[in-house]
Amino acid sequence: MSFVRPWKRASGWRQYFPARGSTQVRHDGRGRRYTGRRYGGGAGGPGNRPKVRGLRTWLLGIASATIVSAASAALYWVAETYLRSSTSDKAVFAVIADPSDPIPNYQMNNSVTILTEVLPQRISRDDQVLVFKQTEDWREPVIVTFNESSPGRREELNVLFENRDFGDQEYNRFLARLRDALKQALKPSPQDFSPICEAVIATSRNPAFLNASQRTIVLLSDLLQHTPNYSAYKSGKLEELPEHCQADLTGFDVMLLVIERGHPKQKRAVSLFKRWVQESGGHLISRL
Repeated sequence: MSFVRPWKRASGWRQYFPARGSTQVRHDGRGRRYTGRRYGGGAGGPGNRPKVRGLRTWLLGIASATIVSAASAALYWVAETYLRSSTSDKAVFAVIADPSDPIPNYQMNNSVTILTEVLPQRISRDDQVLVFKQTEDWREPVIVTFNESSPGRREELNVLFENRDFGDQEYNRFLARLRDALKQALKPSPQDFSPICEAVIATSRNPAFLNASQRTIVLLSDLLQHTPNYSAYKSGKLEELPEHCQADLTGFDVMLLVIERGHPKQKRAVSLFKRWVQESGGHLISRL
């Protein structure tokens, strides 16, 4: 009977994962021992291999499945977060009012009526509405006078609220605030300059448009650009706007509500701005 020293026996994890090509000490159950290499050679080597391989394969399979599941979950979370941050279902509507010259009351009332009757029917709940007042400073050509989220169309509110009177009241209050903001923005404030293209560019860069799914700009103006380095009143053929008016209006719907002045150059100015919007990548629309 041979004696096997205890320290010669494999213990711990080594009895399941011995080194490649190492010699294992095994017992046959009758007090005898034998040795054999894991990958063939010697007694018991090939016979013991399936058990070692099965356990190792099982553990590796669990580990691989865990890693794949974790990676998939992380990838899904990153994609969902990116999509949520890069796009939104919210539409943003901006109105630019040009008060550089007095506006006849009937024109102002018509413009306000068009916007307060048509625009609320176009926007859904939580869509953003902004009103910009054009200034004479071509470096900061607009200021925000109104910035609110729409309560929704009247029919949406009637469905949302069981009490229809409450929905009507919320809708009417929003319209009243929008109407007042438009009238204040169009209130005549004689200015030395009228930086119209600069106002459109500054509005298009407003952070509110960054993640909007729909972008609309309505320009209320006579479209007679007048700044220190360019003036429609002095320019000859009105063939193009100055170089600093280069803009990127890709993804924007642009509507021009022209304030009639009766100036002999106004028709050419309107044609020039229409071409400018299209060449800048904007989509020119005739109605909301």
